[in-house]
Amino acid sequence: MVDMYPVAHGFPTDLSQNNACSKEEMPFINHCNYDAVGKLLLYLYENELPNKRLKPQRRDWHNWGNLILFDQQEFADSTIKYEQYGLDKSGLVFIPQSCSDKETTCKVHVALHGCWQSK
Repeated sequence: MVDMYPVAHGFPTDLSQNNACSKEEMPFINHCNYDAVGKLLLYLYENELPNKRLKPQRRDWHNWGNLILFDQQEFADSTIKYEQYGLDKSGLVFIPQSCSDKETTCKVHVALHGCWQSK
């Protein structure tokens, strides 16, 4: 990846509304004509995906799940200075509708990031 695209310090995407690939500025999400998230998920779950393919991207996430704000301070040392590290005291979790009942087992994907990419 490093040799394939001129990616600055940022998260490479194929979404045109993001920063130019070579820019290093907030929100550190860059348009590089490369779907890094899709590639990562395909690598992690390829044996569980029919036809070894991901579903097409959907931008209407609010129609198929809930984004929930939670207090993540309980998961860190109480002496941490969040702002010093570009972190936030709150985190976000997306729960697809298909995983919201207590009978369905769903996997969890945790994305840890920094670089002032908090809410």
